[in-house]
Amino acid sequence: MQSNKQLQYSRHGALSTVLLNAFLNGRGDFTVKVVPSGDNAEGEIRRFPVLSAVLCEWSEVFAAMLQHDMVEKSSRELQIVGYSVSAVASFLRFLHSASLEADAGVVVEVAALADKYNVSILQELCSEQMRCFMSPANACEFLAQSSQVGSQSAHEQAKEVICQHAGEALVNAFMLTPALLEEVLSSPLLCISDSQLAQIFLEWADKPMAKNNGHDVVVLMRSHVQLSALTRDELSKMEVLATKLGHGEDIGNLLRISNRGSFTEDVFATLWQQFKSEFAQTQTAFLGFWLNLIPSRASIPPRIPNGHPTALHSWSDVAIGISAATLSKDDELVWFMPHHSVLLTGISFPSGVVGDAHVQVSAS
Repeated sequence: MQSNKQLQYSRHGALSTVLLNAFLNGRGDFTVKVVPSGDNAEGEIRRFPVLSAVLCEWSEVFAAMLQHDMVEKSSRELQIVGYSVSAVASFLRFLHSASLEADAGVVVEVAALADKYNVSILQELCSEQMRCFMSPANACEFLAQSSQVGSQSAHEQAKEVICQHAGEALVNAFMLTPALLEEVLSSPLLCISDSQLAQIFLEWADKPMAKNNGHDVVVLMRSHVQLSALTRDELSKMEVLATKLGHGEDIGNLLRISNRGSFTEDVFATLWQQFKSEFAQTQTAFLGFWLNLIPSRASIPPRIPNGHPTALHSWSDVAIGISAATLSKDDELVWFMPHHSVLLTGISFPSGVVGDAHVQVSAS
């Protein structure tokens, strides 16, 4: 009996095994020469025979290299410099097997090779592998290595871990170069308090690697710690630690030139108390220099309680939060402090926010 049906058998695993065996047994029509250098020096030059057709299918970079008039096409050899032999071997093994075998020591290099030759599937696999290996405790090591070998994907992944877990990750950040450290500390995504950051910097004082890498504790404190944001208790602990580590005088000098603020749970009420203590016996108005309250329309009515002869007094009460104004749909009230700054930690209202009202905070 004859049939027009064609039977198709798929044995992808067997094909991968065949291609991998060809690689492992040195059968290929093209050579990849690894020339280790710097920290990646592992001995003599190594040569890996590979299947050029397989490389071209994985990577447009390899395809362009081997299908156009380039040196590699005529010489039938590609030279890779600056990567460890083990990383290049893992990279080429993947191209012949679609299987990634790389430990934490080489996966960043493999990721860099995947970036360089645009092997997208391998980039994804390396990212997954690094997610397994990476933790706040070793993220700075990953960042340093990714910068050294030029892996942008690993760089961003390590930086994200550091920023999200800065309190733990930055403990080892003294191993980074000054440029890398500045990149991390300048990130708006860095999640750490000024008190924690100050303590970490001070603890670097007795780390020889920190000094060898050019990290000056006092300069870092001056550039990245807002001393005015620390409570008196936090400042006291910081001064004790600084003295213990031999930086008591330096930190004392920083504190003397820093602008100290004061903690308050109600900034508008605090401004009002300062105003009363300084200008209670004068004709100076609170609204204006100290605090501005700007309604979106002139006819927004303040609630005038008994004992307040003018609306101006009532607007002062609204400004400091002891009275309120009646807002209609699309009305706005803007509080503006023209001469004072604040480190905002939260917003609250005596009577809450109801309906579809919303709050917007702007800073300059």
